[in-house]
Amino acid sequence: MIWASSPSWRTGSSSCAAARSSSMERQSACWRARRIRIRAICWLWRPYWASRCLSRCRPMNGASCRLRHIRRHKAGLAGGQRKRRLYMLVARHIQKQYIQRRWLGQPLITRAVNGVTLGLRPGETVGLVGESGSGKSTLARCMALLEPVSGGSLHWNGNDITRASFQEARELRRSIQLIFQDPVDALNPRLTVERILTEPLYHFGIGSAQERRDRARLAIERVGLTGGLLSRYPGELSRGQCQRVNIARALMAEPQILICDEIISALDVSTGAQIIRLLLDLQQKYGYGYLFISHDLARVMQVSRRIAVMCEGEVVEMRESAGFHLKAEHPYTRSLLAAVPKLPVPAANRLN
Repeated sequence: MIWASSPSWRTGSSSCAAARSSSMERQSACWRARRIRIRAICWLWRPYWASRCLSRCRPMNGASCRLRHIRRHKAGLAGGQRKRRLYMLVARHIQKQYIQRRWLGQPLITRAVNGVTLGLRPGETVGLVGESGSGKSTLARCMALLEPVSGGSLHWNGNDITRASFQEARELRRSIQLIFQDPVDALNPRLTVERILTEPLYHFGIGSAQERRDRARLAIERVGLTGGLLSRYPGELSRGQCQRVNIARALMAEPQILICDEIISALDVSTGAQIIRLLLDLQQKYGYGYLFISHDLARVMQVSRRIAVMCEGEVVEMRESAGFHLKAEHPYTRSLLAAVPKLPVPAANRLN
């Protein structure tokens, strides 16, 4: 084991190079050839200049061993940075109540969301599963600032946006876009695809008319469609094409968070798989953060990094997607896992 003072090789001096080698290094006779590489490894281990602490260097024989160590260290460093990424959109103890007033008696209060805490990071997919009526879509609309919350708080990059003004909420909606469940009903049948895509830019006052048309053509090609569809109406498109148009419209405002509210439930299996592949490609290329809402637990486990299970307006369990089916503890989560269809294994292919 070699100890080298960090300020010595920071300034380019030869103190680190002049350090005595260990007996193992004398036997391998490779100390001089590895001086520069050891300095690089010391640099990767982050010496603290201000405190003038010592940085530990580990002797390694062979170039392949050193390169493996550097790659492994960089991978671990990147993983640590992902873990330390701050939440972009955070919902803390969100409550949403609907009050139905009656002429006689007490008003009827329906608690759609009851104390839900959920956070979204950039470039991360969070899955939200639950049965119909559990409050998933209501939570999505609250996080997209489409409905006011009855309690709790919403935070965007550390700033409280719960009581944001109309103009502030309008600007925030550019960064938080919602993709709806029904791909056909979400589009105006009287407008062409080009008009549908340029409408968000028109309302936000972005660009000229020609610039909006150019951006609409780029957006439609980004989701895997051709520019010839811009002159068509939604009634002339398939459901899969309509959902791609919905995704392109959400991307026109250049958002950072996309809330996908059961966007594949109205599509067939193959088309839904293509939409999922498109979302993953867009996330890898542009770093979007997704809140993926679905009742299909198997599909959510496939695309999400974290999974939140919602039941009767509350998040009853939240875990990493890796090994989710093995670590589930709540009875409702286990019932969802038991409802996932499984193909029977033929007797000839079973392992005894």
